[in-house]
Amino acid sequence: MRHAVTTARSREITGPYEVHPDTHVLTRRFNPDVVLLRAGHGDIVDTPDGETYMVHLCSRPLPGVRRSVLGRETSIPKCVWGEDGWLRLHADPIVPEASVPGPSGLKASDAEATPVRYTLDATQRLPADFQWLRSPLPDRLFSLSDRPGHLRLTGHESIGSTFEQALAARRQTDFDFDVETDVDAEPTSYHQMAGLVDCYNGFAYH
Repeated sequence: MRHAVTTARSREITGPYEVHPDTHVLTRRFNPDVVLLRAGHGDIVDTPDGETYMVHLCSRPLPGVRRSVLGRETSIPKCVWGEDGWLRLHADPIVPEASVPGPSGLKASDAEATPVRYTLDATQRLPADFQWLRSPLPDRLFSLSDRPGHLRLTGHESIGSTFEQALAARRQTDFDFDVETDVDAEPTSYHQMAGLVDCYNGFAYH
């Protein structure tokens, strides 16, 4: 499957539409050795200073394999409007780049850094960068109040199940990292397990 971004324009919302003369605004289809794969699903944004950027999805596979352990990431390449009125990438016409110039005059974000250590409190919610799978009812999966100071998971399906799992996880944001947690579990059967899991998908995990 090939991801890409293209554009079309018309003076009327109902058309007829004219497709971009280069067909693609962004794709790695013809350049298999680029760092960013699966580049597509783009949106155009303008900075306060009038510069144009594109936000698009991508992934960075590990060298020599096609596994992208960081999952889907977001790339923000700089764009320019050509003399013909069509949008193109700032550098190479269509190839996604791993490094691009940042917007001029843009202030640094006040966003807080990701915590190095998570301490769970019964008076708080699960930290915002944690997620769970396939349930709109998190109370069925875990609790911060049943045992104050702990995250209590309620056992469900196995880690490879496509149904309800007892999982609270955050994204992997580095290729190389150390992680640890304290686990209090008393399995009564070899079918039961608890602990840390590094999950790529329902078929690949450690």
